[in-house]
Amino acid sequence: MTKFTSALLTGACAALLAVAAQAAPQTSKAEYEAAKAHADETYKVAREKCNSLAAHAKDVCVAEAKAQRMRDEAAAMAAYKNTPSAWYDQQVKNADAEYLVAKEKCESLTGNEKDVCTTEAKAAHTKAVADAKARYKSSEAQSDANKQATEARKDAAEDKREANYKVELQRCDDLAGDAKEACVARAKRIFGKS
Repeated sequence: MTKFTSALLTGACAALLAVAAQAAPQTSKAEYEAAKAHADETYKVAREKCNSLAAHAKDVCVAEAKAQRMRDEAAAMAAYKNTPSAWYDQQVKNADAEYLVAKEKCESLTGNEKDVCTTEAKAAHTKAVADAKARYKSSEAQSDANKQATEARKDAAEDKREANYKVELQRCDDLAGDAKEACVARAKRIFGKS
């Protein structure tokens, strides 16, 4: 498997996790703070493991530890805010984290192979951000469509209510005196008119 394919698969998995996480309920401030603290602790442990490595392997290990912390913090923030823009930000942070690691992995290469690796990493990042943006715009459009549909249903219900009120008033026209007044009062009460 090429580095590019690996980066794409990792990015796709991160995107799927982000979408799945969107279904989760919003977390509290305390849960958010705990998740951030856990991300920091996980980073410290991972970073300590990197100290046993040397040269490029250590650099890649550090990049992976930083990337994981970025993903964890972004997931915590998205779950805490629980807004479409927060989920979009999480997906962008995930793409940034993948790019950070992919770039570091390219550093051990030379010449055209390094250039190709770096270009593939940048392309994977660009695609992941573009996909996140498309999902965000799609959710905004869906939200707008839902608002418009809700408003249309509300307007239709009001129009129907007004039409039914007029029908009741028309029925009262055949009556006279107190009976007509009682009929009109009843229609106003039923349809919430003053």
